[in-house]
Amino acid sequence: FLCVPSPASVDGSVDIQALCNAAEAIGPHLTARAVVVNKSTVPVGTGQELENIITEARPDAEFDVV
Repeated sequence: FLCVPSPASVDGSVDIQALCNAAEAIGPHLTARAVVVNKSTVPVGTGQELENIITEARPDAEFDVV
């Protein structure tokens, strides 16, 4: 589970940096098929961004982001 702060700014945009950092941190440690669950409130498309970050950190990892 990725459960980190995703604060909204005054203009309504969401800061997903902590979530991206968490994805970078777990990527190298995936050793078996995994499901990465995002429990933060984030914009549409963030799951794909997390998938890209994890894949960059561990290209051979088998996982899904939900």
